[in-house]
Amino acid sequence: MYRHSTHMHAMQPITPYFFMCLGQWHAIFLFILLYFLHAPSSS
Repeated sequence: MYRHSTHMHAMQPITPYFFMCLGQWHAIFLFILLYFLHAPSSS
């Protein structure tokens, strides 16, 4: 849990630019994709 928090915190400064570049819809899709990719790894 703590590892994930640190990883997200490190990506925080990059995330806004990434989301703006892709656009809202792309950002949402990417977020869901990332969630699904990390979900099985956690299990």
